[in-house]
Amino acid sequence: MNTRTKRIIGVAAGIVVVAIVVVLMGTQTGLFGTASTTPPAQISLNRTVLNYGATTVGEATGDQDFLIDNSGKGALNWTVSTDQDWISATPSSGSGSGQVTVSVKDSGLSEGTYMGTITISAPDASNSPQTVNVNLDIYSSTSRAFGAFDTPVDNAPPAKHGNCICEKGENENEHNAPTDCTLEPIPECKVKGIEVIGEGVYPKWSYARNLIAFNRVVNANYEIFTMKPDGSDVICLTCNKQGLPEGHRGQPYWHPGGEYIVFAAENTDFERLGWGMADVPGLGRNHNVWIMTSDGSQYWQVTHYPENWGVIRPSFSHDGETLYWNEEYSMEKYPGVGCPWNLNEVRRGEEWGLWHIKLANVSFGPDGPEVSNIRNVVHSDLVLLEGFGFSPDDQRLIFTSANLTETEGTAYWGGDIYIGDPGGGSLTRLTNTRYYHDENAEYSPDGKRIVLSHACGGAPAKGVELFLMESDGSNKTRLTHFNDPGYPEYISKTYGSGEMDWSPDGTRIVFGYGYQWQFKYPFIAHRLYRLTFEGACGNLP
Repeated sequence: MNTRTKRIIGVAAGIVVVAIVVVLMGTQTGLFGTASTTPPAQISLNRTVLNYGATTVGEATGDQDFLIDNSGKGALNWTVSTDQDWISATPSSGSGSGQVTVSVKDSGLSEGTYMGTITISAPDASNSPQTVNVNLDIYSSTSRAFGAFDTPVDNAPPAKHGNCICEKGENENEHNAPTDCTLEPIPECKVKGIEVIGEGVYPKWSYARNLIAFNRVVNANYEIFTMKPDGSDVICLTCNKQGLPEGHRGQPYWHPGGEYIVFAAENTDFERLGWGMADVPGLGRNHNVWIMTSDGSQYWQVTHYPENWGVIRPSFSHDGETLYWNEEYSMEKYPGVGCPWNLNEVRRGEEWGLWHIKLANVSFGPDGPEVSNIRNVVHSDLVLLEGFGFSPDDQRLIFTSANLTETEGTAYWGGDIYIGDPGGGSLTRLTNTRYYHDENAEYSPDGKRIVLSHACGGAPAKGVELFLMESDGSNKTRLTHFNDPGYPEYISKTYGSGEMDWSPDGTRIVFGYGYQWQFKYPFIAHRLYRLTFEGACGNLP
């Protein structure tokens, strides 16, 4: 019997005991029949603080959302009100679960910091009312708005919030797309088409087997699947498998020989926090590194982290001799506390936690993988946000980091793409888009180009589009238009791009994209897309 089953049984037993008490105390039987009481509704919010910025000429950061849910038993009928004219919250009422969209306007306010409150009331809820605090920083019309808000102000006409343009200029921070953009790609890198090939996220292409490994949600947990590049022959490798922990199994990556897959798996000995958003693959709280055979028949646990550590994006070097992963290590700096895993409580400059790149030697024998010489890769002048693995020649690591001296000390949206050697020595910056987050960078098979996702709305997952650039960071070209009406791939409300990968011949890219919010865990629904170039964009002679 595994730990999660034990915990569930324990909770169930507790409910039985409570139910008996309720029956004894809340039920009265007599000549006039039976009367019973129902536990009341309870308001549950996924966010309690929203931060915004604006300028005195009327430009403001984009809309933000918070969720209302009923964590009790009775009916929840709620209303929403604000105490400041500059706060708008819609809808103003609802029942059960709901999503409230909040926007701000400067309303002639002068420079300074303003605070307001959104109140959520429900007459039948035991904890009514609940509040969401709203903070607004107003800057002069000659200043660029910055601070701890979700979406930085966009001062650059003709671009508007949610759009992303290629535009050259002397000041790179005046534009909401990577600088040095080329408006027209070279012929072989023109986009021929973008098509949906299924539901899922975190795809990785096996060059040896010509299969794609990816994640799909099954019974509220991420499981690992494989499929052919056209989306057919979908097989689950981790569903209902003995020997694996329950919970998420995510972010698969193929060994170059095709015999093994490394992935991150949730340790379900530890409880999820709140709504469980920090415990999904990609944020990786309480995850460990695991390796399995490519048919899913055997599994080995590589790391054994205690509670509140984390793992994201494990991978192999292209020669198959080095194992790579990102480790959340704040438990070392803050013993017993670690990362709060809540954007409303995090320490400034550590908004996404504290991460190391970890490397280890790996080999495979009759008894499975053998891992040795585990080491850290650290660039002390930068805050690592997420690493993506090796260049095709294994001489460089590619990752997203933030320079806190450029972002007023916050790492929330300060991610740019860097490359460095595996020893932590040389460092080269490839993008420079302060306040607009870059991530998910992947080298082409020939190592000459890099595809990446760029948050045109600023913070991670806000208005994300795919871009292409040369391996030295030059000639940036936009590939997708998910946030622009009039394009075939347009989605009215987007939820960011996940990992991506190139086809072996460099003619295609497969990637995941969030297209819908769902009122069930893990909340965001993703589709897998295949982008096809006119030629061999990533595998030139």
